[in-house]
Amino acid sequence: EERTNSLRLANEDLAIFNEKMTDSISYAKRIQMAILPNEDEIKKVIPDFFTILKPRDIVSGDFYWFTHIESTPRGPISIIVLADCTGHGVPGAFMSMSGNAFLNQVVNVQQIYDPGQIAIAVNNIIEDTLQQDIKTESTRDRMDAAICSIVHDKKEIEFAGANRPLMYMRNDELLKVSGAKASLGGNQSEIDPSSAFQTTKISFAESEIAVYLYSDGYTDQFGGYDNKKFGLSQLKKLINENATKPSEFQQSIFGFAINDWITNGEEEQTDDILLF
Repeated sequence: EERTNSLRLANEDLAIFNEKMTDSISYAKRIQMAILPNEDEIKKVIPDFFTILKPRDIVSGDFYWFTHIESTPRGPISIIVLADCTGHGVPGAFMSMSGNAFLNQVVNVQQIYDPGQIAIAVNNIIEDTLQQDIKTESTRDRMDAAICSIVHDKKEIEFAGANRPLMYMRNDELLKVSGAKASLGGNQSEIDPSSAFQTTKISFAESEIAVYLYSDGYTDQFGGYDNKKFGLSQLKKLINENATKPSEFQQSIFGFAINDWITNGEEEQTDDILLF
């Protein structure tokens, strides 16, 4: 009986601890969500914008970032970034909050608007801030990112990717621009950031395009009746079938597709998921 009481008390203590921890992380989620861009602000310059963000563990290592600069030498520019930080849950969320601050520093303070140059600058800040010296046992945390600058007067999108691609639909043709095979930060001695992170230009002067950015949590999610990854081919199929439809409809379709994939496979969500 004494052993039973001890176990009961231990379980009660554990339950209280778990409740306090969950409450704390849930409050942290409110802070993290508050820092994300206001969708209404994004829609002022990108009217057909939608986003799907599904954290795996309450808070997320995936985030998106946005700013609009009305006055630059090239006219108004909007910059939107999809970022996927190492880890998920609390470690990923800490890194995402840092990544948000680094982007603010590089774009809004240093006034760097070229995506390739943004990638190089953020890479350097991560390595400096986290003291990622190859000679020490410092962190190897890093951030994958897809960085887009919309140069409105030129009707041009400039893109640079760090382990994340961009896909876009133009005149019923789906095209993909791969980013560099390197992350931001992590002191990857095998890469030279100044040559790895290059800017690609995509014009939408002649015809409208539908642009999609996504973290690997979407395509790598296991599920379905065969318990396989959702995969790039299914994502491409969704884009092909829905790129011309209203953004609210697309949000429902892309959200339902990944939720259904997880449910039918009776799987747990394996990573944070972000698509817009």
